[in-house]
Amino acid sequence: MDAFEETLKQHPGDSAARKGEIDTAIAEALAARRAGNNDLALAFLLRAKYWVSDDAELLLDTGVQEESMKLTHDADATLAEAQRLRPGDPKTLYAIARVKMDLNQSEASEQAWKAYLAVKPDDASAHYGYGLLLQMLQRTDEAQAQFQRSAELSPRQVESYYRLGEIARESGDSDKARQFYGAALDNDPRHAGALTGLAILAFRAKKYDEAEADLEKAVEYAPDFQTARYYHGLTLAKLGRKDESEKELAISVQLADAENARKAQGKRLAAQPTRPQN
Repeated sequence: MDAFEETLKQHPGDSAARKGEIDTAIAEALAARRAGNNDLALAFLLRAKYWVSDDAELLLDTGVQEESMKLTHDADATLAEAQRLRPGDPKTLYAIARVKMDLNQSEASEQAWKAYLAVKPDDASAHYGYGLLLQMLQRTDEAQAQFQRSAELSPRQVESYYRLGEIARESGDSDKARQFYGAALDNDPRHAGALTGLAILAFRAKKYDEAEADLEKAVEYAPDFQTARYYHGLTLAKLGRKDESEKELAISVQLADAENARKAQGKRLAAQPTRPQN
């Protein structure tokens, strides 16, 4: 990148240097993400963005990286610029729909989901994402239709079955909820959400041994799943295991506090598009 940047200092429009800078940054960012180093991935992308600020693909990658790091306001601005440079690009619309959901800008998110699905109507993951938005807006029937469409398009779309189970459970239809949770577990036996959903049904039916068995697995598979920890604590209390119950409930509180702090931190952080020091 040093060599490309040296050329761009003298000739900002040099096409080979621009392409080399972008391609190298994207490749290095991908390698960093695979290694679990998101900060380094973003640094590569922002470094390239400093030198080549008007490439839609680079901006898209940068916005997606920012969104994955919960830098939602930065991602929103970056993706808006990507969309301006390449209007109607499906990948950009998909990313914008997700970011607008994170920002609780539901109308803008819905517009982006609809625009994307108009171009890619058979994308199961997009139907799932749109369903999540509709569920957040408490438009339950519409959300259910999106989750069902997602599952039809991709039977292994486990999260759609899980969300259908949640909708059924919250509406009081325990039998249907068990059916959907079971479908999720058929495709992913380690799905902590589905296991927790079944456990909640068992807990409410006062089948505490059954609930504890599912929650023990849910906590094993997803130690940071706060809902599982919370219900595990409640269930252990019902079984008379006071010390274990208090420990689980304390972890539940810690996880909830950490999640709230993470969300607040994400809102405050701002990635600066300046060139890092070599």
